[in-house]
Amino acid sequence: MVEKLASSVKILAAFDKFKGTLNSREIGEISLKSLNSSPFSGFQSKILVLSDGGDGFLSSLTVPLELEFVQCEVLDPLGRPISTNFGVGKLPSSSESIGVIEMACASGLHLVPMELRNPLHTTSKGTGQLIAAAIKRGCTRIFLGVGGSATNDGGLGALEALGVEMEFAKEGKSYVPEFITGADLPNLVSIKKLPKLLASIEISCDVTSPFVGKEGAVSVFSGQKGAGEKEKQILEEGMIHLSTLIKETTGKDVTEVPGSGAAGGIAGGFWGLINASLKKGIEFVAAAHDLERHIQWADFVLTGEGCFDETSLVGKTPSKVIELAQKHQKPLLVICGEDRLKREEHVPFWERKIPVLSLVPTFDREHAMKNASDCVEELIQRNLEDIHRLIERR
Repeated sequence: MVEKLASSVKILAAFDKFKGTLNSREIGEISLKSLNSSPFSGFQSKILVLSDGGDGFLSSLTVPLELEFVQCEVLDPLGRPISTNFGVGKLPSSSESIGVIEMACASGLHLVPMELRNPLHTTSKGTGQLIAAAIKRGCTRIFLGVGGSATNDGGLGALEALGVEMEFAKEGKSYVPEFITGADLPNLVSIKKLPKLLASIEISCDVTSPFVGKEGAVSVFSGQKGAGEKEKQILEEGMIHLSTLIKETTGKDVTEVPGSGAAGGIAGGFWGLINASLKKGIEFVAAAHDLERHIQWADFVLTGEGCFDETSLVGKTPSKVIELAQKHQKPLLVICGEDRLKREEHVPFWERKIPVLSLVPTFDREHAMKNASDCVEELIQRNLEDIHRLIERR
């Protein structure tokens, strides 16, 4: 039975990144390599590089959209010049030129040293510069993946780079920021002019947070970007003020729009002022890859991400993979850095509705972060017999 299974089984690896350790392709390759030993040697396999709109968005679309990478000089979150890339390609169903932009490439938190992280002093201008460069190159449809940003400027830095004209004043005196940051939000007096863009913008995000409030951009995300309580108060007041000016300018109420709080409010700023659409990132990426067809092909599906928790089941990469695997009754295994879902104790992982193998607490967290590749390989090797039980369910 084992030999017959080994020669015929088809395994699909469809992971998101393990943030800070392994990217999507790396975790897929390591997982398949670890399985490629007795009794599994000889199986067929495929790897899909997935993302839900955050870090890795650009690389996840490189193959399905046949992207050409274009180098561009922009400003990083601190206003320093950097060189980064955006992608240009075409959708299979259309001849129009599309631009694919990952916000983290220009405005990512990883670009800011730990001691300088403070969303009062960071800008999304570089992201706007990438979009402007893609439009200048002839792209008429822009896909913007937001996530992993260092900013909380409501997208004003990026919007300025796209031609939105604004007026600022502090203590009764007008001023022109070198680049707009979170600290400028409370000082915004008016939005004077909106551009006529030659491209539509679709924002892919992995969160449902509104623009303001207890579940909004500032309350949920600004702390991890370096904001303390004082900074949070300034930012929240600024975001509320911006939402009021957006409504006065375009008539659109951004305050409670799901997803508008993504990436420091850039999603809401774009939606409210330049008519960008907001979509779940994994839905777009899954469609680009024709994920459902690949899952139908597979006998066994591997997925996962660094932290597997309640949010992983709503709008994140694993949620879509799990949904489609269950739809087509395919056995599935989640491999993650840390499993934070509440579940029954003393139930073998392979008997659970969503089987999960987690690096932590099998390994010490620090050790797992530093040696993620080896830990994944060892985790799979330790559980080969139970993984075999899962595959036999097909």
